[in-house]
Amino acid sequence: MSHETTFDYSRLKHTATLLKNDGFDNRKETSRGRVDFELYMNLPPQQGDLLLEQKTIHLTQGTEILNTDGEPYDLFNDHTKRHLMAVHKHMDAILGKSVDPTTLSVANAMRRMHDWGNNLSRKNHGQWSAALFPRIFTNFSYEDPRVISILLGAYLHDEHNGIQLSPEDYGQIAPEYFPSAIRALIIADKADIGRHRLPLKFLEMTDDEAREVVDVMPHIVLSIFVKNTNIGFSETEYGKTMTIEEIFSSTVSTHDDPEVQEILKRLQWRGPSDPDLWAGEKMYALFKNPNSTIKIPYSDSVRAHQKGLYAARQAMLLSCAFAEFPDLEEVRVQMVDNNPLIEETGMTRYKRETWPAVSFFAWKSAQGLKSIQIKRDKVPPILRPGYDMYMGFRKNGHTLSD
Repeated sequence: MSHETTFDYSRLKHTATLLKNDGFDNRKETSRGRVDFELYMNLPPQQGDLLLEQKTIHLTQGTEILNTDGEPYDLFNDHTKRHLMAVHKHMDAILGKSVDPTTLSVANAMRRMHDWGNNLSRKNHGQWSAALFPRIFTNFSYEDPRVISILLGAYLHDEHNGIQLSPEDYGQIAPEYFPSAIRALIIADKADIGRHRLPLKFLEMTDDEAREVVDVMPHIVLSIFVKNTNIGFSETEYGKTMTIEEIFSSTVSTHDDPEVQEILKRLQWRGPSDPDLWAGEKMYALFKNPNSTIKIPYSDSVRAHQKGLYAARQAMLLSCAFAEFPDLEEVRVQMVDNNPLIEETGMTRYKRETWPAVSFFAWKSAQGLKSIQIKRDKVPPILRPGYDMYMGFRKNGHTLSD
């Protein structure tokens, strides 16, 4: 996707207006209206989080403004309160109830601010989010590890930046920079791919426009089917396991899921490459007869495309998960359909020893490349260990299933 090469100054004005509406003075020489950082850190975490929420209402709502950075059809995923709530839920699951108050306050500040930069620009929004920090806070030092970690979390969660690190880098964040908070933010943000992230403009498009935009941005259809996501931990026969549960919905009767029904009514088309991927005719048949016992073929296809489209994003999540939990042996992405008539579910398993190779293979497949066509320096750094591992398997005559 192409991006503008010049900055859109109307977005700067837009953001300045949001800050003013939230009571912040935009002049550098004054701290009027800004949050005292030490006061925030000394409040109980829940009170501090409420303070930030109340002080940045317009800044958070501002991300509903559609992207104008040259993305096709001016679309990007939702980054408003619903996304913040999902990230909060996932971060709580990762950090656990025994997290210390300082780490929790740092994590809450990261969560609140990580997507503010979208108001200024979708491209490099992690940097723009960090740049807004001194417009929100006063009485802080850039040498303070707490401040550094908040800025680092905002910066690294942006895939443009995060995929430039290796998995090892995520395990070597210095302890004074609150690595648990940074890793929790990245895991939580990358796990949130639910339907609520659909851009509002997509829902207002005509049938033909909607079909066309999905041909260009297929992740939108993945989002249509994901109703919710959950993160949990358990002990399995393989040891400690993290499960990311994606609750899918293929139920399209008005009574059970009118939101999906309304979207799919306008999206009855054959996919650009895989006729079964979007389950056009068969999904339509189920729509006409909600009591049908037809098995929808989208499950495996969506899972395969999801692995490819989100390979680098998923590698960030996996890097942080295995770094954060040294005793974690496996991460499972479990797809569950909430339609009781659909028995089929799918699961992708990422084992500590081999996940880099699995992620690289998914990325390679999504690029439509043969192994011989791939040069290591063209692979995102987050996936290069997987490249090395995969090529080693091939050289030794092994497969990923061995």
